[in-house]
Amino acid sequence: MLARLYTGHRDAPRCRLTLAGVALAAAGALALASCYPSSSAQLLYRLRMCETGGNYAMHTWVRGREYAGAYGFDVIYWRTQGHHQAPQYSAPAVQDAAILADIAALGVHRSNPGCATELGL
Repeated sequence: MLARLYTGHRDAPRCRLTLAGVALAAAGALALASCYPSSSAQLLYRLRMCETGGNYAMHTWVRGREYAGAYGFDVIYWRTQGHHQAPQYSAPAVQDAAILADIAALGVHRSNPGCATELGL
């Protein structure tokens, strides 16, 4: 799923295999550096700063819904994805891998609608 985000890299076939385990282990997020161009890191940085000022430990409630982590994950949705630890307690690499998976599956405008619009993505 993550390989759809960027398949033009010379190592794309290897990256697809490597990225299969990214959501399962924080160490797998290290594979992102070799599989995705620096523009992905820049995208994550811009989204993180827009959503929470880069605070991976953010936790808040808005209109009865719980949001947490650097990208303002909806905690209910986070748990339905199979994560056992709440986003604000998850490693930055896990949060980064999760948002990349969300972007690959939903697109940036559905995964982060407010900031995607604000940032002109």
